Amino acid sequence: MVITTGQALIALFLLLAGYVYLRQVNMVRKLEKIVPQASEIFSGDGKIRASFAVLFFSFACATFLSMCRGPLVALLEVGLFAVTLFVFGFCFGRMLQYSNPEFLVRRLGKIGLRECRRGHNEHVFGYVDIFSEVIVKAIRSKSMDLARVALEELLGLSEAFVPGEATHRMKEGAPTLLDRVNFFVAHFSKRLVWLFRYAVDEKMEPIAEEIISCYGKMSLFLTKFHPTLIHLPLLFIARAADIAARADAEEVFVRAGATLSELGKSLVATSREKNESMREAIFLVLGHLEEIMKESFKRNKELSPAILMQPFAEIAELLAEEQYKEFPDREVVITELRRCLGEFSALDLVQAKKAGS
Repeated sequence: MVITTGQALIALFLLLAGYVYLRQVNMVRKLEKIVPQASEIFSGDGKIRASFAVLFFSFACATFLSMCRGPLVALLEVGLFAVTLFVFGFCFGRMLQYSNPEFLVRRLGKIGLRECRRGHNEHVFGYVDIFSEVIVKAIRSKSMDLARVALEELLGLSEAFVPGEATHRMKEGAPTLLDRVNFFVAHFSKRLVWLFRYAVDEKMEPIAEEIISCYGKMSLFLTKFHPTLIHLPLLFIARAADIAARADAEEVFVRAGATLSELGKSLVATSREKNESMREAIFLVLGHLEEIMKESFKRNKELSPAILMQPFAEIAELLAEEQYKEFPDREVVITELRRCLGEFSALDLVQAKKAGS
């Protein structure tokens, strides 16, 4: 049997793809020190498997065409070669992507989301631990981009968990569902506090700030699902702020206050959009924000009370807009804001008297 040029080229592409695959297997094994289960993710990639199947099929077709004669054979060989070239290029690029730890982390996140959609939410706890391990290693190696990607995937997984539980546990009733979600939030938040403390200790303040923002996003998401779920994330934000204060991580501490302020405004906007009361959640945010502002003043007596009042004033300005006139619980929230602003105004007067004397 005579080997045609098409057969030879397709066989060459197949061998090259196999060579690259074996090299990437070794590369991915090394990356398991950073991303657990990296080898399993690589070997289970459906797109790479499908590409190899197409390459093998192309070689079989080329072999069959080499035994045929006719005016269309040459045209079919050209078309087959074009398809093979395209598939090889795709397969080659896909395999090379696995050299990047960030790509592996995103793939791991997609696998975790797939588990949620299938109702295997019990596996999510394991993925939270895996992502936490990745973030620790990223902090240790000072890889901010990898840590940010892992945090994004971790947050996405937590947001997928809640509707997944709601779908698959509807028959068990709301109390069982809320208990399950609260258990997950506690597990998730403990991991974030651990990561936050480690980031602060390693002087990776940008990552610590990202973790604070992660808390804020999660709080808003959980409140939209059920207002009572905001308690745990807020407690952990306050705990993270305390850790930052003790470590003299001033920028991180300020970020905690800014996150609570933005969360308060987001809750007000959500309450107006849904036309339902979120008074308890808003009051919790204001209470934690007040504590953080007071702690800021204790740490720096020279701090202007006007700066301390700013987060509360921003929420008050939002409520003063025309579109928020019909906001549920508007009056009681404004009353609480006036109380907070009044306390810091009194502090301003005390400071002014001391300066005058």
